[in-house]
Amino acid sequence: MKQSAPCSILRLRALALLLALFMGALPSVAEVPAVAGVMDALVARCLEGDAAFRDGLQPDAVLGLLTPGQRETLSTAYWTFEVSAPALVSVVRDASQQELPFWLEERGFAKTDLVVKNENYTYEVWQKAFPAGRVGLGINGFALHRSHYFVGVGPAEKGGSVTVTGAVPVYGAPMPFARGAYTYLDWTDLLLEEVPEGAFEGHTLLPTIRGRARELRMYRRGRDARWTGLPTTTTPRAGRGSPRTSCTEPTSSTASGASSTPTSPSATA
Repeated sequence: MKQSAPCSILRLRALALLLALFMGALPSVAEVPAVAGVMDALVARCLEGDAAFRDGLQPDAVLGLLTPGQRETLSTAYWTFEVSAPALVSVVRDASQQELPFWLEERGFAKTDLVVKNENYTYEVWQKAFPAGRVGLGINGFALHRSHYFVGVGPAEKGGSVTVTGAVPVYGAPMPFARGAYTYLDWTDLLLEEVPEGAFEGHTLLPTIRGRARELRMYRRGRDARWTGLPTTTTPRAGRGSPRTSCTEPTSSTASGASSTPTSPSATA
């Protein structure tokens, strides 16, 4: 029986993924040491607060623990790449994610009316124009939201062209931002079904992995707060086996029955 073209394309994608895995082409923790360093320091600072503070940990409280330099790192060093010409960068995020990445508006990204969909998720599109050179993007958030944002890159002016190189981390090869593209390397049969007509013509899609959401998890609503750590393997589900650093372990003061008034550590500690 003759295979259809879409089936053949999917098989080629699967083979390309396997080849990348065996060649060690997927990222490791060493590729984003600055982010890992900030998270190590953030967890340590979190543990300086008492149990009541940690039990009520929310995004604003986590951000309050960051120094300006750490905030800068989490805003610009999480996902980086180079563009060969002025470019329009799209951060395409799950519309159901309650925690808006803190850096989007701070860094000048504007929410558009564009909507992108696959079978499981509806995405909103935030965009910003960048000059040629380095583009640095920030974290997905501190909560465990599995549908990580992905990225689109196109020319700043219609009719132009732009090339994306040097992505860190890199998850598979870039592809045209169009219907039929996959967004997650750990779910390559989840394909885009709705892409606004003409909105992303000539744009490149940079895929990611859903497992990246585990890298900076500080809390989960209704459960304990913890950081799972950056991925330490080269598999698409790298975050799954990462070391966990609990943010709810009692410190010596809380273990001995210290004050029950929530006490947050200083961001300048």
